[in-house]
Amino acid sequence: MSSNEQLPPIPILLVDDRPENLLSLEGLLEGQGYELIRALSGNEALRLTLKHDCALVLLDVQMPEMDGFETAELMRLNPKTRHIPIIFVTAGLKEIQFQFKGYDAGAVDYLLKPIEPLVLKSKVQVFVELYRQRKELELHRNRLSELVEQRTQELNRARLNAEAANRAKSRFLATMSHEIRTPMNGVLGMLALLQGSGLSDEQQGYVGQAAASGRSLVKLLDDILDISRIEAEKMELICAGFALQPLIEQTISLLSSQAQDKGLRLSATIDQAIPVHLKGDAGRLRQILINLISNGIKFTHQGSVAVQGRLESRHDNQVLLCFEVCDTGIGIPLEKQEVIFEPFTQVDDSPTRSYGGTGLGLAICRQLVQLMQGTITVKSSPGSGSIFRFTVRLEAADGPVPQQTDLLTTPKETGAADDVRHSGHYRILLAEDELTNQTVTRKILMKAGYLVDVANNGQEALLALEQHDYDLVLMDCMMPVLNGYEATAFIRDPASKVRNHAVPIIALTANAMKEDHDVCLAAGMDDYHAKPIEYPQLLAQLEKWLKQTPA
Repeated sequence: MSSNEQLPPIPILLVDDRPENLLSLEGLLEGQGYELIRALSGNEALRLTLKHDCALVLLDVQMPEMDGFETAELMRLNPKTRHIPIIFVTAGLKEIQFQFKGYDAGAVDYLLKPIEPLVLKSKVQVFVELYRQRKELELHRNRLSELVEQRTQELNRARLNAEAANRAKSRFLATMSHEIRTPMNGVLGMLALLQGSGLSDEQQGYVGQAAASGRSLVKLLDDILDISRIEAEKMELICAGFALQPLIEQTISLLSSQAQDKGLRLSATIDQAIPVHLKGDAGRLRQILINLISNGIKFTHQGSVAVQGRLESRHDNQVLLCFEVCDTGIGIPLEKQEVIFEPFTQVDDSPTRSYGGTGLGLAICRQLVQLMQGTITVKSSPGSGSIFRFTVRLEAADGPVPQQTDLLTTPKETGAADDVRHSGHYRILLAEDELTNQTVTRKILMKAGYLVDVANNGQEALLALEQHDYDLVLMDCMMPVLNGYEATAFIRDPASKVRNHAVPIIALTANAMKEDHDVCLAAGMDDYHAKPIEYPQLLAQLEKWLKQTPA
């Protein structure tokens, strides 16, 4: 309690059946800042202690109807009054047995009449001070409770605001990803068509550079979405079977052209002690390796980039693998090594820096490694290259297990569709509202040997499925009139008029979050392909579903 705050007058109950005795007590105690309350009987005293939170009761012993002992005992039986100290005031009862009786009844002290004023005042002051301290403690406790409640409400508001901001950020990122992926699908698709149109070598070079820039933009979108998922704790790992050796070979093959363009040696060495068959998220492991190897190539002008993998430890079917990506590049200053794993942080962030990038790759690597119960570190010095070391915990499988080969497929860099073999004349319905995407997808599928009809929205797709037999539907999710989810629900409804309720449906959508994939499957679609479309992968998906259906 601050010095500016004062307790109200402290109530003291005076109980005596003789009014002159009460006046005497009042005279001795007045002027001390007390609220003196009078009671002429034990019954009246009990009523007043329920009404007032008294600091002390000065209780006469000898009273008619109910004496002081009986009054004290009844006060002790009531939870609301049992804490009030009682001092007996009496002209007799000096014998020790009567004093013990008073203490047994609940008294804390005795005052003998005639009362010595100084003794009375000093004893009253002791219990008044105890009362004051108790009240101050209650006041502090109440204030603390109010402060805790206030802070709790503030934290709840902050949490709700943070959650709302995070949801808004996620919606914004998802919307921007969708809006950028949709036109980018048209850009990359048109470039793919151009690459197969008999261009000169110079023109092929221009188209190739434009396609590479487009894929870099898509990679940036993927990185931003990954960071968003990780920050929102929505990143989930897939546990599926895979073989490490093919994964490493495909990763090296994917990046070998970048190394060759700079005259670098790119190699990989895998410890034979690593189990052949593993279970874990192969796609995320490859993503870590691609980021680290790409960085090594980017910052190395001569020499090599080498990948080494070894078995760190094994306990039953749990294995801890260690990977090192070593380069002979420019190296990293010691003061920068602590921050390069933070989002949007680069070794050289000056306006005149020589290397581009967003600074997301290493941040994503660290988060993915931590999700795989591992660690990542760097050892480097300027001019002496860098060694990035990370560990991941996986499961060892006793034998071959079903593999998620789609996670390990290396997309063709040319983007051309002509090389994909196809037999039969399957009829495909493309439900897509964007004109450029209609043109690109239809032409590439027709070059692959498919018969393709186009619907501009879900309603047109339903009408086409009512009038014709189709072997497969490529369904955009966001369309006017009737979207892809609603159209799929009508197709799967046995009461609808479509000819084939079980026709395979592959979602083609610019919504690229994992939950979008789950929503598509929950809506009744059979497969999912995110835009911009990787046409070799899409054609592989078509063959997967159409080989089950006779042409």
